[in-house]
Amino acid sequence: MSGWIKLHRSLIDWEWYDDHNATRLLVHLLISVNYEDKKWKGQIIKAGSMVLSWDTLAAAIYLSPQQARTAMIKLESSGEVTRLVTNRYQLVTLVKWEDLQNKEVMDNSQSNRQITGKQQADNRQITTTKEVKEDKESKEEKKDTAKAFNFSNYLSQELGCDKKLLRDWLKVRAKKSAANTETAAIGFIKQVGISKLSANEVLTECIERSWGGFRNAWLLNGFGKKDEPKLQGFNPYKKK
Repeated sequence: MSGWIKLHRSLIDWEWYDDHNATRLLVHLLISVNYEDKKWKGQIIKAGSMVLSWDTLAAAIYLSPQQARTAMIKLESSGEVTRLVTNRYQLVTLVKWEDLQNKEVMDNSQSNRQITGKQQADNRQITTTKEVKEDKESKEEKKDTAKAFNFSNYLSQELGCDKKLLRDWLKVRAKKSAANTETAAIGFIKQVGISKLSANEVLTECIERSWGGFRNAWLLNGFGKKDEPKLQGFNPYKKK
């Protein structure tokens, strides 16, 4: 694949810039998403988007599937990407692609058309949509994506958590009337990544300390069962 992309200097100020896996994933998506609308299995994949599976993504960026999932969650939490997930594949979209790439890329390509015309013509024939060995999304799959959010399944799929530990922690959360929302799940995953512990190690700490939620700072500050801060008003994205 030939061609180029633009990297803005503001990337160095991104909250996950010092996370090698997250930065590697972001750069990979920048050079891999469609640079123009492409047709894939009967549907249009817009510029700035691509279809992928966890296995193909992990192999492409030389990470384990779990590392790739965690890195993707971090990109979602900072608003870099959005995902449309089905039972067979996921459609990933770079939110800022239009602003950071297309306008200037098209302007530059117009000014250099006489010099690089043949190369650009060749590039237009190359599809950046990854081939995924699944059938076209069915009406049933669309219905599945619209179903109510499943907190336990989400954490199990994204982090590979032990199901028994998850069940025990959900009992703790129920006693504390903690809402099992997607926002809460993403916040938990983010804090697990910050803690450098495995998801199961964090779950064990939460169960033993009767914590309905989790923040890495709680471990660093030595909070016990009676010291857990109230979950009400807790914003996992609030900067310290």
